[in-house]
Amino acid sequence: MRRRGFRLALLPDRRDWEGFREGALQLLRYAYLYVRSSPPTRVNESFGRSVVEAMALGVPTVCFRSGALQEIVVHEKTGLICEESAGDLAKGMARMLSSPEFRNLCGRQAFERFANSYSPRVTRDPWLEVFSTGSASR
Repeated sequence: MRRRGFRLALLPDRRDWEGFREGALQLLRYAYLYVRSSPPTRVNESFGRSVVEAMALGVPTVCFRSGALQEIVVHEKTGLICEESAGDLAKGMARMLSSPEFRNLCGRQAFERFANSYSPRVTRDPWLEVFSTGSASR
């Protein structure tokens, strides 16, 4: 007997999750939280652009400690950084979903962190200097 969920998960039209997703930001605007569920043992996130995009919309993140995610997400301020288990990730998600006050505070602080550290206003001039002179001043 074939398990129905397993069979459906293998259908090609249900596996299109990588790359650009039309309308993703519009969906993210209505999200209570963003979950970056790639465990560090499988995918070592080098930067975490999707997390920064969530922060730009004031959406807090729940993620594993992986690559730059542990520097982008400030634990218990802009989201939650979980240990390496699905159970810890589930606990983090439950904590965010069960406490609207905490979730909203993290969302506001995530937006502030984006605005002060990752927004085009902040990052544009240093990058233009690197491209025009070959080095950045601090």
